[in-house]
Amino acid sequence: SYSEFEYARKAIDLECIQYLLKPLDESQLKETIKKIKNKKNPSDEVDIIKNHFSVQINKINTHSSDYYLIKLINIIKKEYNKKLSLSDLAKRLNISNSYLSRKLNEELNVSFSELINLYRIDKAIDLLSLKEHRIFEIAEFVGFSEYKYFCSVFKKYTNMTPTEYKMHIE
Repeated sequence: SYSEFEYARKAIDLECIQYLLKPLDESQLKETIKKIKNKKNPSDEVDIIKNHFSVQINKINTHSSDYYLIKLINIIKKEYNKKLSLSDLAKRLNISNSYLSRKLNEELNVSFSELINLYRIDKAIDLLSLKEHRIFEIAEFVGFSEYKYFCSVFKKYTNMTPTEYKMHIE
């Protein structure tokens, strides 16, 4: 809603669909919204979701300097499809639950369950993209013992169900 050309140029650089000037014409706004809806490509949304998880996982992989967190992440990468608990992993690493939990929160700003779920959903997205398995199989492959819980976690992180996600990539 600015009339200066500098804003219009920046909008063009950002690949805007329409640049509206004041006073705003309501019919022009409605037409612009229609253009946006028609231009939206479901595969773009899928790419954004996949990219989001890649960034999160890379952040987890590269931002920790704590020896125990690095060990924890390596265990999760190898055993994400098994039943994992914070207390079991803390015992394996010979540290307390509270230390491990605190370090996850301090360094990565995630809880243990968020960390494992992020990684599992990332792997589920990879498997869904292959289109070789049914959703309940993928849930089991990535470590969810209950299909409904997998679907609710998937939706929490992607804002769509696994079925919706699968339809977007077909």
